[in-house]
Amino acid sequence: MKNELDERREKIERLIPDQGIRSILFDFDDQSSGFLSDRRKYIDYVKTTLSFFTLIAYKKFLLYKQRLEKMPTVDRTREISEYSNAMVRLYNMFDGCYSSGRLDFAIIENVILNLQVDASMKRNRSFIDSVGMRQYFNFAFLGNDLSKYIFALKKSMLSSRYVPEFEFEDLVRFFISFPFLLNSRIEYYETPNCEMPFHAIKIYIYGECLDMGHMVLEFNEQVNYLYSVSISDPRNFSDENKTKSQRIVAEYMPFSKSGEFEIIFSNEPIAERVPRTIYICYKKAVEDFLREFRMLTVHGENEDYFFRDFFFVDNKYIKYLALTISDLINAESKRKVYEHFSARYSSVFVRLSGAHIIRWDEIFVFLLLEVGIYKLLVYLFRNTNLNYTEVKEAFRLRFGESVTRLEEEYEIIRDPLSGLLLRNANSIINCKVQALILLATRLLTANEVKISLEDSLASIIEVMDDLKAVSGNSSLQADEKILYFANKLVNFNSFIVIFYEGLLSCYDKSKVRDLEESARLIFSKYESVFAAENTSFFRHATLQMRRFISDKCNDIYKIKTLNREAMDKLCTVIDDSFALLRELNRSLNARNTSRNEQFYDMVGRRKLFDESIFQTVSSGLLAAFNACKEERANVRDIYEAFIQYLLYMRNGSLDANAPIEGAIYPIVGTCSQTVMSQDGYRYSYFSVDTGKGETRLDIKIISNETMNIGEVYYCVPNIRRCLRVPAEREKEKYIWINPQIIPYEVFQPNTEAVFGPLKQKADYKKAAELIYLSDEKVYKNLFGNSDNAVKVLSVLFEKGRSIYNKKYVYTLSVPQVNGDEEGVIIAVATLYPDLPEWDENVIISAFYAAGVSVTENTYHALESIKDTFNDTIGNNYYISDLCVNEKYRGDGYAKFMLNNLVRVAEKDIRGKNVVLSVYEDNVAALNLYNVMGFIPYVAGYDNRGEEKTRRERYYKMIKYI
Repeated sequence: MKNELDERREKIERLIPDQGIRSILFDFDDQSSGFLSDRRKYIDYVKTTLSFFTLIAYKKFLLYKQRLEKMPTVDRTREISEYSNAMVRLYNMFDGCYSSGRLDFAIIENVILNLQVDASMKRNRSFIDSVGMRQYFNFAFLGNDLSKYIFALKKSMLSSRYVPEFEFEDLVRFFISFPFLLNSRIEYYETPNCEMPFHAIKIYIYGECLDMGHMVLEFNEQVNYLYSVSISDPRNFSDENKTKSQRIVAEYMPFSKSGEFEIIFSNEPIAERVPRTIYICYKKAVEDFLREFRMLTVHGENEDYFFRDFFFVDNKYIKYLALTISDLINAESKRKVYEHFSARYSSVFVRLSGAHIIRWDEIFVFLLLEVGIYKLLVYLFRNTNLNYTEVKEAFRLRFGESVTRLEEEYEIIRDPLSGLLLRNANSIINCKVQALILLATRLLTANEVKISLEDSLASIIEVMDDLKAVSGNSSLQADEKILYFANKLVNFNSFIVIFYEGLLSCYDKSKVRDLEESARLIFSKYESVFAAENTSFFRHATLQMRRFISDKCNDIYKIKTLNREAMDKLCTVIDDSFALLRELNRSLNARNTSRNEQFYDMVGRRKLFDESIFQTVSSGLLAAFNACKEERANVRDIYEAFIQYLLYMRNGSLDANAPIEGAIYPIVGTCSQTVMSQDGYRYSYFSVDTGKGETRLDIKIISNETMNIGEVYYCVPNIRRCLRVPAEREKEKYIWINPQIIPYEVFQPNTEAVFGPLKQKADYKKAAELIYLSDEKVYKNLFGNSDNAVKVLSVLFEKGRSIYNKKYVYTLSVPQVNGDEEGVIIAVATLYPDLPEWDENVIISAFYAAGVSVTENTYHALESIKDTFNDTIGNNYYISDLCVNEKYRGDGYAKFMLNNLVRVAEKDIRGKNVVLSVYEDNVAALNLYNVMGFIPYVAGYDNRGEEKTRRERYYKMIKYI
């Protein structure tokens, strides 16, 4: 009877019958089915397949280019003139692939994206038809899942801890979308003129033979692909009569596993040899290589794309929308667009318009960003042949059933005019624009993969895994890796300081455990130290220390690119983070002080770490960073020094076999079991990954603390209360009595915050002050000062027809700390379920009732505020006046507040979306809204409440819910 793995194997063999193809995609032993037992590897098979498919597409392009070069000039010109925009994009990407650097995943992703676009277009000459790949793939079968798979793949490349929700059925579905796999086989053959044995391959697809030449090579029983090419100047090889002595270095990467190698192509023998390098030397080696990859003859202009970097970022719906518009509208419509906008953006249009071709892709990306998505779409629907149905069908060809599901879910997508009563031209266009924006964002918006620079609360093992993943990520530049390492290091050091300061703040509360052991271990005798009313002590201490460290290390977040000056700053901040640790250690080690006695009482040690050993490992790491000032960045040196530093922080010693309880960094583990004994003793099992080649270590914790099964905790044992009990048949058992246990969730500073509508008159003053601070420019003109704002808004909170009625005002409050009255309400915002009726007289009357003077500035400000309520996309929820108390900023409260406001809107059965406005100079807010999934759809200007003609740029942003 077949087991599940055998059935899986048979299914894969039916989809990919050629063993040679399977050996490339899976790199497995043909006699084993174990390669399908680990779901963590499935997403890796996706990457290998996409890489392999891209190389085949590149080979087909080379053959097409060879045919193109042989055409008469007239025929070639006609051929080029019929290219679709997707064809132009793919041609340029492939044409500059190896000459511009390397075949990394950024290029692979964009090839797949543009092939998906190209396959959905029916007009003009497509790439897949020109090169003959129509039968090779069926992306419509996957729909939007292809983008999801690529997103999951990129996320897994950045974090080894990330396991995507990608099952065997998903893998099968993915392979089905590449029917060429079913109709392919490969043959190996020996390559000539080579001193070492390796093989090239020929791929037979639908009967056609593709000789991959030096693009794919088998070496040491591993299949590798050409990753990058280094040449001094390819233009020097265009003259056949020239003497050529240049060399080409070709770097090869394995499809799976590791073990890259290089081949050096040279026209002359090479005397000096380098290990792990293969040499191919004969009279025309260089020219033959260049001709093989069509690098000798390049037709047309070779300008840099104006938005080149934009096309190599994570997929955003603006990019998809721009490409679709560019492909669908006709030449006459494009002429209208050019004439309408070229005067306003003349310098940009000149740059994007060559002698023979206008780069419409970049133009539409630029216009969507600059004019505004909503305004540009209104213009296009009104003045060009852009057709909503054609756009929807283009998306349907690309994303298949995803479009159908959205049509079923949203009537406006199925028929934009379904709910329209008065069908005039403006309302019809507005409905189509709304429908297209909703369709595009629902289909195409994806979260961006970013390297987080925020606090990373994780175990040492997880930190090391992250470093390893980033270090080996070929899509990241050296500078990006160095910045990541620096941020990780500063956050790592800062967390240790924050943690132990918070721990010491709880000393008085934890002192209860110093009672007699028979009493303190009884279940019902004492409450947990981290009961709700006591967690604020720890949180308050950590928040205070976070702010101090943020001020101390703030410069690191401003560094985006590395030069000598930036490296100086970077090394200074790193040194400061080490200094903070040394200062903490000295304060804990100062004898005859309360901190020293408290620390000893809690953890059984007189100091956190040995100063001399710490100096050795920290100075080695700092030296690795400093070395980047004088020489080419050596990422490997930094990585290895960082790992050594982490190992010391994990072990508390340079001895790799040091006991776990000696760790400097708090131990991270999960509660795996809790037990209550018959005699009233409670204990739990704490499961820890030690990273020392063992399975997870289960430690018996005898403590009065309450631990919940499955939850993560930070733990610092008291070394005087750590036992190891020998066992006959098992490894020795670990027992820790009353360690310091800190729930992971304690580090989420806003978990105690309370969200709700404004109710109490006692809170009016604080709410009004925060509303005033939400935009001091406008509200200073409206009220004059904060005191006046409190007086007037306190009246408006009570007025029924006021846009500031308290029913629109929501607040965020936190518990009082040590009787501190200030800061109970720490954030405020207004949320409108419908656009309120604007009545200027209500506001003016509140000024008179509060005894506050009305000035000309008041009326100018009212005009500006009124403009913000001009909801040009329809009737939605509207958020305004969001503000967090300054001393609480940077702790996640704004995000917490915004999340709750969105939840209020989500409960509305009318299915409304959420809109807000933000000025361009409010960079922090723009970043927050982007992270929260808000999308800019209109850009405009207003005078921000001032009398003069000064105009400030703002964006309207929408979140679809």
